[in-house]
Amino acid sequence: THMGLLKQMPPERAQMDMRIVQAITPELKPEHQRQVMEMMKMMPMPGTPAAASAPEGEAPAMSMRDMVKALASMPDQQRRAMMSERLKMFAGMGQSERTQAMRGMMEAAGTLSSAEQRSLLKTRTEILLDMPAGDRMALMNTHMDLLKQIPPERAMAEMQTMQSIMPELKPDHQRALQEMMKMMPMPAMAGAGAAAGPARASRSPAPVKKRPWWRFW
Repeated sequence: THMGLLKQMPPERAQMDMRIVQAITPELKPEHQRQVMEMMKMMPMPGTPAAASAPEGEAPAMSMRDMVKALASMPDQQRRAMMSERLKMFAGMGQSERTQAMRGMMEAAGTLSSAEQRSLLKTRTEILLDMPAGDRMALMNTHMDLLKQIPPERAMAEMQTMQSIMPELKPDHQRALQEMMKMMPMPAMAGAGAAAGPARASRSPAPVKKRPWWRFW
């Protein structure tokens, strides 16, 4: 009923209501915090044009963008708690469902400012490095697959941002991230060699000194 009423209010009033809920969450009892987080995952951001025009039963197109925008503006501790719950949820999904969910979040993050994207990426990296190995690898593999599907310059910008935040991580996180990045292929470059292969089959490739992709800049 409350969500139905929020959709009838001016957009700025409804969004303010949702932001206040987010702001007070850290002040609630732990079990109440978890309940609010779970409820908000299922609730579309009210008061947006997309919310009013979306077909019944479908999430509004703006809801993920608004959620990601709200995450970027939260205090560090609250953002970490919210993102941790969402990453755990992604890790528990099947491959197809996880890919779809993470693609939506990645596309929404792409609409943020560079500073906001960096804030989210730093928090996501810290959470990822604390997750069990199996969950971490599942999320990493899906994320790398998605990076190969976006424009090369955007994928490279994300990897460069990861490099820039490394000195801000705990020493054990720095070491773990370095090892992870050594194993990750250069994003958005898969297929480049295959595409060039037939045309250069008659040439002898010049020897290239191999090094991890994350040291290329």
